[in-house]
Amino acid sequence: MKKRKITFRVSDEEYDEIQKKAEKFHFSSVSEFCRMSAFASNDFKMFSTPKVKEQITWTEERKSEFVTCKNDIIYFADRFCNLNIRSYQKPLLTTMEKNGTILLSGPRRCGITTMGCVKIVHHALFSENKQTIVIKSHSSYNSKSILENIKSLYHKLPIYLKKGISNSLTNELIFDDGTGITITNNSMRGLSIDLLFWDNCGHDGNFEDEEFIVNYSLNQNSKLILSCSGERRGLMKLKWDRPTESTHKCFIEWRDVYPSDFKETTIKLIGENSWKKEYEFSTSN
Repeated sequence: MKKRKITFRVSDEEYDEIQKKAEKFHFSSVSEFCRMSAFASNDFKMFSTPKVKEQITWTEERKSEFVTCKNDIIYFADRFCNLNIRSYQKPLLTTMEKNGTILLSGPRRCGITTMGCVKIVHHALFSENKQTIVIKSHSSYNSKSILENIKSLYHKLPIYLKKGISNSLTNELIFDDGTGITITNNSMRGLSIDLLFWDNCGHDGNFEDEEFIVNYSLNQNSKLILSCSGERRGLMKLKWDRPTESTHKCFIEWRDVYPSDFKETTIKLIGENSWKKEYEFSTSN
């Protein structure tokens, strides 16, 4: 039997809903989901390609919003990510826009990982060329959680800011232009990485292995973002203590995040030693 390719026109809103359903039920692409749904329902509106940009009605307002979001990550986060961006979190975003090695350090629960997710979404959508983005963390569970947060941020965006998704699995998100976001907990051998976001760097184990992974996997034009909540260890501490000309640091003090009585209350609960490791440390140690 000869295969036939059938295309139905759908609105922006309908396509967005189809894309959400495809990811919810773990289909590899919108096309696959539509093909399977067409078998189950004759009146299902099938869309044969995941490419979003070709289906958008570009008004002057949408064009203006797109350009503004591309050039201003804080506007993008405030306007479209549905996040209540705190004043102390904005320097995290602006620092991550710089090239080279980015070091983000702060107390627990200050939002470093969430801002990292915003940066990854922004980088994936607005980079002019195909990008290979890798997420690494101290545990497989945490890496998958970061990717799920990225998918959630992506789904909240209006369709004119999106790229189409060609593949969405528990360990990767691939857009229709070939840009990919992948999670890994191995040595990343064989990958040519454009952006590496290493969450809780220094909590992974052997620091020499960490340094080898970074040096082996990154090229001259790669962006490296290392984040750490709490006491800096391993590779994070080495990079922090020995910065180069291409190193950019962003440090958040606990006083910027929590009320003045938080220290006394927390020390009573976890002790002074734990407090110093998790919340109160200087820019130099």
